[in-house]
Amino acid sequence: MKNKLISLIIVVLIASSIFLATTRPASGQTVVAGVSKDETFDYSYSLIWTSTDPSATPPSDLVEYNNTQNIEFKVTDVSGVIIGVDFIRTFINGSRAIQSGTINIESGTVTVPYGFLIVGANLNKNQQVYPTGGHQTITNTVTRSYPSGGQRETNVMSSDVSSEKTTIAFDKIKGIAVDYSYEIQETSGNNNIVSTETLTNTNSNVWAVSSSTEPVDAGVSLQLIGIIVLVIAIVIVMVAIVVFRRKRKPEQSIN
Repeated sequence: MKNKLISLIIVVLIASSIFLATTRPASGQTVVAGVSKDETFDYSYSLIWTSTDPSATPPSDLVEYNNTQNIEFKVTDVSGVIIGVDFIRTFINGSRAIQSGTINIESGTVTVPYGFLIVGANLNKNQQVYPTGGHQTITNTVTRSYPSGGQRETNVMSSDVSSEKTTIAFDKIKGIAVDYSYEIQETSGNNNIVSTETLTNTNSNVWAVSSSTEPVDAGVSLQLIGIIVLVIAIVIVMVAIVVFRRKRKPEQSIN
């Protein structure tokens, strides 16, 4: 009986340990979308090109981009980490160009221009922007004031590599860019050329509505279940020990 009890204890403890080990999440970070279907996000657009050569002219493709008046994202679908969007570019002459595509906020794979302006919700400082793709991380989290949304936490992602400098500020709750700036410096002969592209959100009032987008890690839930199972197993073992000891008590003789 004693050997059987010891074997039972060992089996229960090993099973519980295996359960806890296998319920750890594959990745320490999960992402969820902070945007919802039918939401729209508008941006003003600016492209400035300068050269120290007074006779130089900007490239034709930059001239075409500079004809952009504003940009809009319309969320057409949200399915897990995949966000469907319509990318709408309005030109100064009033014409519009619409391109439909998707944004994967887990891998960073996008099929629309400027798809990197929408990321996961509630990311924290030093977390990867895309857990399964790229190495970009949230550089800092600051509090900013907005005309319609009051004070909001804002995630900043910045990089300064060689001649390129990028800064993107995301509303933490929505995961949508507040503003974006990209600067590239080049040389042509003895002249310096600087191109600066900026996008600034113009409808921050959409952030005034609270959103319950705190990510829920399924791995954490499984670990909690594992802990409960382990506690129950320990209780069972303790009860078994008590019962076993009672059975081993010698019967008192009756005089």
